Amino acid sequence: MTTKTTTTTTTVTPASPPKGSPFGFALPPELLLEILSYLKESQSALYSVSLVCRQWMLCAAPLLYRHVKIIDTFRYATFILTLTRNKKTLYHGSLVHTLDLAAGNKLFGKQANMMDPTSTNTIPGAFTIDHDQQQEQQQLDPHGHLFVTTSSLLQVAKTCKNLTCLNMSLTTLFHDSMIEETGEYVSTLQHYAVQPGLTHILIPMSKVIETLGKECPQLQEVKMQRCDWVTTHTIWLWVTHCPKLIRLDARRSNKCSVKKL
Repeated sequence: MTTKTTTTTTTVTPASPPKGSPFGFALPPELLLEILSYLKESQSALYSVSLVCRQWMLCAAPLLYRHVKIIDTFRYATFILTLTRNKKTLYHGSLVHTLDLAAGNKLFGKQANMMDPTSTNTIPGAFTIDHDQQQEQQQLDPHGHLFVTTSSLLQVAKTCKNLTCLNMSLTTLFHDSMIEETGEYVSTLQHYAVQPGLTHILIPMSKVIETLGKECPQLQEVKMQRCDWVTTHTIWLWVTHCPKLIRLDARRSNKCSVKKL
């Protein structure tokens, strides 16, 4: 009696990586965020990370927008557009904890940023200003002061709810107006024909401070050094409308002194 034995050979093929990814597997967002948190002192590295892919951008954005540093008026305008645009991936305003508008000035952050090779003032969506625009800004303000409008500060107050520190040192303030019928802002920095028959309401700084105190309940520190628009009345407005305010720095402001207070 003859018995036949049959052998079955099974070939195991290695698992192929997911489609659309050059890696074998993708890290969970929680683990990737923990790894990127070690780069929070190097903003340039975080910005490079945000350009890799969508997942990395979503994990790097909270770290990039936590401490925002603005070096000129062009980047400040781009930052405001990022906060207020209709179609956006993230609600960037809720990520902002500190906003520094004096980072590009020689007396504050500009020299320190040039000495530190790991620091940068670039944020996603803020493009490099070209040479012509830079010359135009220098002609408008040879001292390098950043232009701030009351309407832009209102937009910061309404979007950055978790703001704890605001640095407006060495800024030049312009008072915008709002159209009562439409709710649109009319900037004093833009030159265009105003439609007749509409009611224009001036936006004072008192309205901005009141809105910041109401919309940003965690605001604890405000810096306004060397600002010509700071008066004793401005100081009292900050103290009145911001109950959690711990530090208010208005040193070397010509229109405000200890004697006047």
